Amino acid sequence: MTTETYPEHFYSLSIRNKLGQDEPSSRSYISGLMSISARRSIKNNENPSKNYLNPEQRLEISKQIDDHKISESNVFYLKSYVKRYYPDLAKKMTFNQI
Repeated sequence: MTTETYPEHFYSLSIRNKLGQDEPSSRSYISGLMSISARRSIKNNENPSKNYLNPEQRLEISKQIDDHKISESNVFYLKSYVKRYYPDLAKKMTFNQI
C-alpha cells in the first residue's frame, strides 16, 4: 500500500478596507495579539484546552502571518480564531494562494 503525499500549499493574508486596499496594520494587529496571548498563556502555564488554540499553534500562526506565508493547515484555524475574537476583521480577510 502506498501513501500519496500532497504538497503543502501556502497562502498570504490580506485584510481589505472599504476601498479594497490592503491594511498591513490590521494583519500586524492580529499577529501581535495572537503572539501576546500565546506568550501570556505559556508564562501563566494555562491549560491549553482552556484556550481556543494552544499557545504553540498561536505562535506558529503569528510567525506565518509575519512571514506572509500561512500554511494551508493553519488557514482554517486562523479564520476561526479571527471570526471568534475579531468578527469585524473576519469579514475583510482574504487568502491568496502563493
